[in-house]
Amino acid sequence: YSGSYYGARGGYTIDVDGETVFNSTGNIKLTEQVKLGNNETCPVPSTSPTQNPTRANCNAFQLEVFTDSQPLETMWVLERLSGNTVATVASGPPPGYFSPNTLYKDVANQCLTPGEYVFSMYDIAANGIEDPGYYSISLNGIELRRNSTFGVYENT
Repeated sequence: YSGSYYGARGGYTIDVDGETVFNSTGNIKLTEQVKLGNNETCPVPSTSPTQNPTRANCNAFQLEVFTDSQPLETMWVLERLSGNTVATVASGPPPGYFSPNTLYKDVANQCLTPGEYVFSMYDIAANGIEDPGYYSISLNGIELRRNSTFGVYENT
């Protein structure tokens, strides 16, 4: 990585139940983390959504990644679109999660209610995931997209 800066100037707000809880107006790099709340944690379901969805009208989303030799260059985001609102459903990986040349079958398992979603895969070196690596997204067990050659990013 040559040190090139991928980013933008601008800002955003985070609203919870109609109330603004965070307002950013500075430089936004490729990612930005915002800590909200009082270290509250969300309960983790005891079973994977792909095995036993507990909500009505639940669609099981699954992400599989076979990393290349530079896994720290790779990241992903799953977002839900609703009118003019974009909400992050899941993103990753956590720092240091991916190891080189490794298959991860359950990177993300999400129970998605009906709606419009966008999945984005990023590679900061702009070379995608080198062969034989790839990413694959599935909904209810049906593969929607499998790719490795996407440059800096790809939206599905």
